[in-house]
Amino acid sequence: MFSGAPTRRRRCEDVDVIHGFAVSALKARVVHPPEPGEQFAPGYYSVLLEDPDGIRVEVNFVPGKGHFGDAVFGIMGSLKRYIVEF
Repeated sequence: MFSGAPTRRRRCEDVDVIHGFAVSALKARVVHPPEPGEQFAPGYYSVLLEDPDGIRVEVNFVPGKGHFGDAVFGIMGSLKRYIVEF
């Protein structure tokens, strides 16, 4: 069963803008309001919303590369090269 999807934003302010829109225009239920989550990563900031069907969407901001660093970005770069070459 699909329970939710995270989406990462480029700026901390984007989390607040999406939260405001989701609440006012979409009447989304707020599971947790925009808040820091330093326990997850330095600078982590997120909001967790739920649509009428119960699908949760987390909108977050993590400065830089977060916990993943070059390892994951290196894998993704390799994957992109593979797809282009294929």
